[in-house]
Amino acid sequence: MKNRIPVAAAQRVAEQFDLTQCLLIGWDGTNTHIVTYGRSKADCEAAAQAQEFWAGRIREFSFEEKPEGRSEDAFLQEVRAARDVWLAENDPRDGTDCVTPFDRFLYGVKPEANASPVTVPEEKPCEAWRQYTADFDGMDDAEIEMETRTAENNLDEAESWLEAVRSWEAAGKPRNGVVPAPAEEEPK
Repeated sequence: MKNRIPVAAAQRVAEQFDLTQCLLIGWDGTNTHIVTYGRSKADCEAAAQAQEFWAGRIREFSFEEKPEGRSEDAFLQEVRAARDVWLAENDPRDGTDCVTPFDRFLYGVKPEANASPVTVPEEKPCEAWRQYTADFDGMDDAEIEMETRTAENNLDEAESWLEAVRSWEAAGKPRNGVVPAPAEEEPK
């Protein structure tokens, strides 16, 4: 899940405490959420590297042991689902192998200590506004800020829904609050 914590929150913290970079890490009881802010492009890049480092360390720590009360199969299914989400968000899809923070737990694979980080080319942020020229010309700053907050809230709600659907699917698609019993294996 991307940016459950809005970048604007990290920016507010950075501005309030006169920081050039800010990394916010949150836990909702199920998932870790990380957002970064950098005052300059170099600060953004450094904060993104810190995010990669801490996200990997948090995930490694989170999956060291199977939580009590879960079957081994259910737990492995959750870890594999989390790995798939990580890959969807981070794999550059350029044909190279992408080592995830979950691989050590699942397969005993440790990333090489001297491996180069993979970077995904970014769109030119200074040109993104051009597609909304008419909107910016037709609104004052307060209206733009209000529209921005509405968009951030809608994004948070959409991400929350997607997270809920993934959780519901992982729980076996319960209906009326009842979790279906696992299918019994046929005797061999």
